[in-house]
Amino acid sequence: MDFTFSDDQRNLRDAMRDFLAVETRPELQRKRWQTADGRPTELWQQFAAQGLTGLSVPEEAGGLGHGRPRMGADGPGTRLLRGR
Repeated sequence: MDFTFSDDQRNLRDAMRDFLAVETRPELQRKRWQTADGRPTELWQQFAAQGLTGLSVPEEAGGLGHGRPRMGADGPGTRLLRGR
């Protein structure tokens, strides 16, 4: 079994890592969690704007078709799924 990432997977991983490195800095997260509803709404909106909320949605349904196991292998996406 080949566990090597494809070019597309590496590009997605790198894009997610770069996005999360900027948008989930502790000072930004602290500010988000201290809002009235305590949810990072604008973070999810930015994530959606990049098309990243469809990572686990099958391609035939308009998503990227990665599924949860591949998302976990991509690393940074698991932080967002777990809410950390």
